[in-house]
Amino acid sequence: MTTHNCPHGNSAPAAVLDRIHESQAGSSGRHQCAVCAYAEGYRQGLRSNRFKCPVRSARNLTLGNLPPYQGGMGRHKCCVCSFHQGFEAGQAAAATQA
Repeated sequence: MTTHNCPHGNSAPAAVLDRIHESQAGSSGRHQCAVCAYAEGYRQGLRSNRFKCPVRSARNLTLGNLPPYQGGMGRHKCCVCSFHQGFEAGQAAAATQA
């Protein structure tokens, strides 16, 4: 699997980033790192399923804390969607480990 790395030490599958639509996202995601959003969603998906709405989790807990990054495949990608994709992948990985 090909991954894209960001300068913050995270990675996300290139195929996932390629499928996510572009978004300028206003103040809740503009110019923030979609790779970090994916990685945080994945971590939260692995940890628990206590978040019933991963989109709400992304907005409330993650997007405001993401570092800026405008490079590579994550440029102008929707951070909410990236978080959601990571969350689902983390949940799937946790289910196979159980």
